[in-house]
Amino acid sequence: MRSVKAAVEVKDPEIVKGTEQVIEVPDLNQVEMSITLKGATALIVQPFSEKTKKALLRKHTGEATKRKAPKDPKKEFENCVIPHPDGGFSFPTNCLMKLMLASIVAARDIKSNVVNFAVSFPDEFAQIVGKPTSRMDNVRQGRWPNMVTDIRTRAEFKTWQMKFRLNYIPEMITPAQILFLLKAGGMGNGLGEWRKERKGRFGLFTVSDVSSR
Repeated sequence: MRSVKAAVEVKDPEIVKGTEQVIEVPDLNQVEMSITLKGATALIVQPFSEKTKKALLRKHTGEATKRKAPKDPKKEFENCVIPHPDGGFSFPTNCLMKLMLASIVAARDIKSNVVNFAVSFPDEFAQIVGKPTSRMDNVRQGRWPNMVTDIRTRAEFKTWQMKFRLNYIPEMITPAQILFLLKAGGMGNGLGEWRKERKGRFGLFTVSDVSSR
């Protein structure tokens, strides 16, 4: 708590104008947590490549689309595994925020707007520790009755850990509440493709290590 002197105008003529009054302004602190998740089921990763983003943009802007080039499974796999600066591979931290917000359904005393305000991730990517392998899956695209089958190459981490930093405002949310949301998300939602939230069974995890500073 810090004290701030402020000049307050007093309307009572018997009191001198400009009387200084001490106003207590509460500080909002920010605490950093380092968290490690341990995979309970395999993690499947399929980020959009720049080529896919451009194709989607052309489609939405009405630009004529070119005929698809032959699939290159090796290149598709490489687009799934982005190296992390600290070693291993990258996973977008905005997916972790989405997981926490989706896990609020399991909590009675946590509001989504508080989590969205009080929790942030200083890094764009979390670090995946594990060895990825290539897998090919049949997927169905489009809307019924015009759905078509396609083959997608994805990266799969059969055993994995994920390390990331998280900042929070302790005046608004507690470490116990943050860990509850992560643990609930690890049991009921999952991360990556074909996660439990999307009627799959992948991307489940436990919280294995936590430290604060």
